Amino acid sequence: MSLALPVLSLFADPLADPARWDAALEYPGPLIVVVDVAHGPGSGRHPLYTQAIGRLAQAGRTVLGYLDLALGTRPPSEVRREVGRWSGYQVDGIFFDQMPVSPFSIGPVAMAVRAARRAGLGPLVLKPIGHPDPLYRVLDATICAPLPAQWPGAALISRPAGGDAVVVGSAGTSTTTGS
Repeated sequence: MSLALPVLSLFADPLADPARWDAALEYPGPLIVVVDVAHGPGSGRHPLYTQAIGRLAQAGRTVLGYLDLALGTRPPSEVRREVGRWSGYQVDGIFFDQMPVSPFSIGPVAMAVRAARRAGLGPLVLKPIGHPDPLYRVLDATICAPLPAQWPGAALISRPAGGDAVVVGSAGTSTTTGS
C-alpha cells in the first residue's frame, strides 16, 4: 500500500513570509511540515511562532521541530534542552538533522531520540550526512536516505522496517512513493 506524505521545510519567519505559512495551511491533503524558529526551537517560546505552529496543528498538519545534531558533537544537555523547548510548542515530533553515520557515534543520537520520546514527541525523523550504519535501525526512528543523483537536493524518508517512503524535494513539497 502506498501513502503519499508530502514534506515542506518551513524555515521562514511567519511575519516575514506569511505566504509560505498560508500555503502549508491551504495544502489540499496531508502534509508534514518541518519548522525552524531559530536554527532549532530558539531560546524560549516565541509568541508569533507559537501561534503559527498552532494554526498548522489545528489544520491537521504533522509538525516536526528542527533540531541540528551537528554530527553528534553538541553537548547532550543542550540537545535535551532544545527537545524540551520543542515540547513547549504544538509540534508532533522532531526532525533531527546532521546525524552521524558511524556505529561509534550512535550514543548522542540515541540520547536525543530517548529525550524526545520522554517528552512525548513522535514521529522522530533522522537525517544522516551519508549512509548510516544498520545499527541506527535499533533506534526505531524514521531515517532519511539519499536519492540517486538524478534527483539532486532530494532525500528519501523510509520507515525503519520498510513500508511507505516520502521524497523530500529541495523546493518544498514533493511527490512520494510506496515500497
